Order: sequence, then C-alpha cells, then structure tokens
Amino acid sequence: MRYHIEHLTVSYPATEFTAVQDVSIEIREGDFIGLLGSSGSGKSQLSLALSGLNTFYHGDIAFAVCQMDLENGISILNSAQNLKSQMIPYVSYIFQNPSSYFNPVLKIKNQLPGVDLARSEDWNNYGDLLELNEREKFLNSYPYELSGGELQRIAVIFGLLRKPVLVVADEMESSLGERLAIKTLDVLKSYQEKTGAAVIWITHDQVKAKELCNRIWLMDAGKIVYDGDPENYPLPHLPYQKVQSGHEPVLLELKNISKRWDGHTFLDKIHFEVHKNEIVGIIGDSGSGKSTLAKIMANIERPDSGEIVLNQKQIIYPSEFKGIVYAFQDSLSACNPRFSCRKILNEAIHLGAAHWTLNSLLEFGHLPASVLDKKAIELSGGMRQRLNLMRCIATEPKLLILDETLNGIHLDLQMQLIHLIHQYMQSSQMSLVLVSHQIDLVRAICHRSYQIREGQLYT
Repeated sequence: MRYHIEHLTVSYPATEFTAVQDVSIEIREGDFIGLLGSSGSGKSQLSLALSGLNTFYHGDIAFAVCQMDLENGISILNSAQNLKSQMIPYVSYIFQNPSSYFNPVLKIKNQLPGVDLARSEDWNNYGDLLELNEREKFLNSYPYELSGGELQRIAVIFGLLRKPVLVVADEMESSLGERLAIKTLDVLKSYQEKTGAAVIWITHDQVKAKELCNRIWLMDAGKIVYDGDPENYPLPHLPYQKVQSGHEPVLLELKNISKRWDGHTFLDKIHFEVHKNEIVGIIGDSGSGKSTLAKIMANIERPDSGEIVLNQKQIIYPSEFKGIVYAFQDSLSACNPRFSCRKILNEAIHLGAAHWTLNSLLEFGHLPASVLDKKAIELSGGMRQRLNLMRCIATEPKLLILDETLNGIHLDLQMQLIHLIHQYMQSSQMSLVLVSHQIDLVRAICHRSYQIREGQLYT
C-alpha cells in the first residue's frame, strides 16, 4: 500500500473553522503509527479525511489501493488521485464511541452486510482472542443489551473482518479494562504484522504508543508537529496527587445489592459505601458490572434486591436521590443533540445554586468561549467529555459518579481536571466515585478502591 498526502487541509466554511492545516505525510505498508495530541488538536479530523469519511478537505491524496490476500500476497488494484469514493472499501475506521457505530434497531448479526457472522471463521477466531465466548448470544443481541466494552470489541472485529489495507483505530481501547485493552491491541498488531496493512492508532497512551508503534505523529492546532521515531519522542512526567480526606461520615451506603438480567447475575449481594469528601475507585473488566453498580447508586437502574442508604436514611423514592449526579461514559448521547453548549451549561447552572457562571465553567474545563454556540456533536471527543463533566459540576452535586469520564482526555489535561476536581471537593465536601480501567489513576488518587469480578467486590 502507498498513501501519499500533500497539503491536506480540513476546514468548515460555515463556521470558518480549520481543523487540519496543510499536512503533508506518507503512510507506508506495514506502518503502525501512534497519533497523539491534545483534545481538539485535529487527530480525528485528519483520520476521517484519510479514511474518505470527511469530504470537507482540499489537497492532494494519492492512494495506491491494495487488496490483501493472505495466501497469494498483495495485488495492486488501482491507483489514482483523490479516490475518496474508492478508498472506503479498503479502509476500516474503528470509532471511539461504539454506541454511535451500531444501528440500535438491528441485532449484531445483521450489522455487517455481506458477511454471515454465524459461519465466519474469522469472527470465531477473533471472538476467542477478545473473550467474546458466548458468540450466539452476542449475535442475537441488540447493541443496547451489551456493555460498552463488549460493543467496542465487536466493533474491532467488524473492522478487521473487512480485511482492510489501512486501519484507523480511534481510541478503540478507551472503554476497555487494562487486560482487555492489551488483548485488543495485540489482535490489531497481529493483523498488521500478518497482512502488511498500515495502522493509525489514535491514543492518549503515550507510553504504550512508544512500545507498539514504529512511528509517532504528534498533532497540535491542526498540524503534525512531530513525525518520527518513538525512541526520540519525549514523555511528560505528570504525577497524580491524592486529595486529603479526614474521617468523614458515610454519605452513601449500598447493602446486599443484587442485580440479575437474562439469567446472568451481574451483582451478587454487594456492600459498598462512600464517605463524605472521599474518592472511591471501582475497576473491573468490560461487562463485569461496574457501570451497572454506578447506575444503581444514581437511580438510573434499580436493583433486584438490597437497600440504598443516603445520609443514614434508606432511599425509597426516586426524588430522594437528589444530590447524586452521574457523568455518562458516552458523552455524545449524554448531551441533547438539539441544544447548543451554551444552553446545555445554562440548564445545569439553573439546577445548581447558581454559584457557577459560563465563564467560570469554561475556565474549569479549559474550553474556549467559541464552543458555546456549537452543538456537542461539533466538538472533539475530549472536548465533549469535558463539557459532560462541566455540566455535572455545575449542578453542585454531593456525590459525583464518573463512569470512565476521564477517558479520551489527553494526559496533561486529565491532570489539570483532576486538580480542579480536588479543589472543588475541598470547598464543597463533594464525594467522588471513579469508575475506570486506568489502574494507575485509581490507585494514585482514590482513598479506597474495589475490583468487581464475577458479581463480587474485592478490595
């Protein structure tokens, strides 16, 4: 495969916004490229243009289209200029947000036209590698019946089943636990080595990028400012810090909480508590029940049995959950698509005690004032996740539950947000439950942490 790009610019005339500026690069057969950069730097916009999924660009793209034949090698099919319509069959884009990738009204088995998944040997092989063992169950499930991590692994398999010559993985492992994230990256690396396909991996994991990739691209303000050897790429040193917490009374307690679905026990007589002004972490594999437990705390889901006690009083009615705010993992579906960012934030400010203003929230989330008149879908994944967090903080919660909310945010910005959350906790006595697969983050900033496995909590 040969892929040569000259003076590529991605811009949106209606908003006078330029996402990618004058990029000239070459992608070679067998490249495994780590694409790094802060949120909003243009990583996804560049990758969408390279994949033929974004037509708001100008510049020259020379794409030598190849078809991978694992037994007979590679045959050149076609070579031309600006073949965006012909690029799509040979490029797979694995999206960061799996829930937006799948059609919600179709079962998984009907989501990939032209492929009989029930008889696909590759589906079975990849399913084994990525621990999707109950394949019949997954094939006959609707997307909303599966966890975010399960959907993400299926999206990865779908991307590889098409046997692409270029794979763009847009933070595909961000919703997976550490163990499954490593397995998923191993599958992608194995495919690249076996077929000679090129891979562009968009990630915030700079350490892992240096280990896996043969090239690093660093984007800033729409430009590639580094294209070179991973060995020469400097890593930042940004230590996590833990907020101090005294012996505070219990804010929320869950007693003997159980949750079952379709004959499977997700939570089995769970006991969990969080104190005032405390950070408690929950880690676990995809599908282990982390989000289910967090949603029960916020009354988004109801347990089959057990008690929930808030401020030493058993909760019976939904209105008694006041003060508990849940920040969803999927920031896109969490925001009303018809509302501007200004309206989303103003709505949250009015729900709180009005101590926040638009300017103070923008300063908290490190977002420019220009986002206020945009809709959430117009923001990058990291910017949208910050909007999600800002909206939650504006309501001035007593307990904030972050369900993988810090994923998809660049490390240095992640550190700044953690620092700001710490400051807010000290002034407000807010408590925090952090659901995450970033074990180092959980251990560093949480006062206590639990691992959820086979329906049980372990310290």
